[in-house]
Amino acid sequence: MFESKRWMLAVGLLACVLAANAKTKQGGDMLDVARDAFETSDYPKAVQLLQAAAAKAPQNGDIHLLLAKSYYELQEHDAAINSAERAVAIDPKRSVYHEWLGKAYGEKASHAMMFSAMSLFSLSLRSGFFSSTIFRARLHACSRRNPSPNPRWQAG
Repeated sequence: MFESKRWMLAVGLLACVLAANAKTKQGGDMLDVARDAFETSDYPKAVQLLQAAAAKAPQNGDIHLLLAKSYYELQEHDAAINSAERAVAIDPKRSVYHEWLGKAYGEKASHAMMFSAMSLFSLSLRSGFFSSTIFRARLHACSRRNPSPNPRWQAG
């Protein structure tokens, strides 16, 4: 009787370990294939595989991190931010998740600033700001403080 209980306990323990291992490995095979696609710079394929893996294992932060990295490489900043935020929400103690969230925000900000500057420049061209006396006076004052090494760029 005692041997039978030990056997049942061992089988139950083994079942628990196998179930826990299956739960942590859920989406693992797809993650490996997606990681290979990412490493060969096939980012659209990686995104497709990772989206399927995330649907199967939504609490796997590594899937969301690799998804964020893939979106980052594809210059899809909002999607990269969303994926990195999910990874951080799953495990806020993993610094690499925060690192990639910061990178995604920084890249989005740098592109936003560039486009904002371009739109302001375009607007100023249309408004005639560069032909105004105020602009020429400011340009002249700046050129006196920081002379350009190229004489063609000197204000006159």
